[in-house]
Amino acid sequence: MSIPKAFFSGMRRFGEALGGFCSTLLLIGVYVLGIGPAALAAKLIRKKFLSLGKEDRETYWEDLHVGPRKREEYLYLLGIIKRAS
Repeated sequence: MSIPKAFFSGMRRFGEALGGFCSTLLLIGVYVLGIGPAALAAKLIRKKFLSLGKEDRETYWEDLHVGPRKREEYLYLLGIIKRAS
């Protein structure tokens, strides 16, 4: 193997190792600073995000009761107009 090929091969292996390390470190940080505290807070206030219990129900459908909105509300959500005070 020539010297330039060996050098670039070594640089590639170093970059892949460094990328794997940084990704792992960032994902651990996201979990420790974001997901972990949110899950802990939800557990402390007994918030259930999913209904996983074995309940005898005819259906598991939950109606959201979402209805039509005024045209201005849609335009505000799209950032086309500002909310009227």
